[in-house]
Amino acid sequence: MTRTQRIAVRYETAFGFLVNPYNLVLWSFVDITELHKAGDGWWSVRTLAGPARMRTLCNAPSGVIDFEFDFADWKWLIPTRLLRNAGGCDYVITLLAWDDQPGGIFSEQLLLIDQKLVRLKLLLEAQEAIGSFRKNRAPNQEN
Repeated sequence: MTRTQRIAVRYETAFGFLVNPYNLVLWSFVDITELHKAGDGWWSVRTLAGPARMRTLCNAPSGVIDFEFDFADWKWLIPTRLLRNAGGCDYVITLLAWDDQPGGIFSEQLLLIDQKLVRLKLLLEAQEAIGSFRKNRAPNQEN
């Protein structure tokens, strides 16, 4: 299943947010509840599907942001792309079910993906608006 979310922020803002693993706790499509650096580009994460190692494979010029999960008994690659457009960018995510994936995990993610993408859009657009507001305030202005 592939979904696309239009986001009205600069490409660089969206890319930086998406590749920062700490931000996954705020919106993630796999419900990450904990994460810690594990070394060699991997993170130890806890998800609703259980503990796993995770890493992000990314390339800013091409918009590649892939998430690789290594669970005890199965692996999951979630390919995503960030595309520039005239009003900001589009975030494209493709969820693929794997043969060794436990039953129910994929179905649960399908039910929630649209909500997660709307949450991502709101987070990024709010972040951009707040940053713009701060830049446009006079230095002597209070809150």
